[in-house]
Amino acid sequence: HDALPILEMGQDHLGDIHLLSELAKPHIGVVTLIGEAHLEFFGSREKIAKGKLQIVDGMDSDGILIAPADSIVDPYLPESQMVIRFGDGAEIFVKDLQESKDSLTFTTNVIDRPITLPVPGKYNATNAMVAAYVAKHLGVTEENILIALANLQLTKNRTEWKKAANGADILSDVYNANPTAMKLILETFSAIP
Repeated sequence: HDALPILEMGQDHLGDIHLLSELAKPHIGVVTLIGEAHLEFFGSREKIAKGKLQIVDGMDSDGILIAPADSIVDPYLPESQMVIRFGDGAEIFVKDLQESKDSLTFTTNVIDRPITLPVPGKYNATNAMVAAYVAKHLGVTEENILIALANLQLTKNRTEWKKAANGADILSDVYNANPTAMKLILETFSAIP
């Protein structure tokens, strides 16, 4: 397979994603979450959604947008590109999620076999499912997808276990922390024995 560039686009202000999309001309665009990062610049989740959905501005009409099944994105969904939704009741979804301190196992309607990730956090299962969908769409085999996900390494300070001087376990998730991220990590923390 030819290598395909994968770009992460970020926004601090409305129009940032528009500019990046016009430069990159993505064929597949993924919006993973409409959270509360950068609320100080946007003022509302609606404006964050509007900014993130500008990813389609540089896409061709045969492009694909993958977006959460969150009603906040509905007003900004394109009519010119194919849209795939993920989450409860959507086209692609996570099921049978089992969390432990250091890993996740789940199934999805994207791949026929269970997926194991070496990190906690159900949002990581969602992100992995979306990545698997994109990879499969691009012709990557299920076997290679499963191997890649089993060897996942996150950015430092994203769902990272650390040891305190007294031996206590500390779950660090401070990279670009915001209310949505904190809520998700607390859900994970509370689900772990």
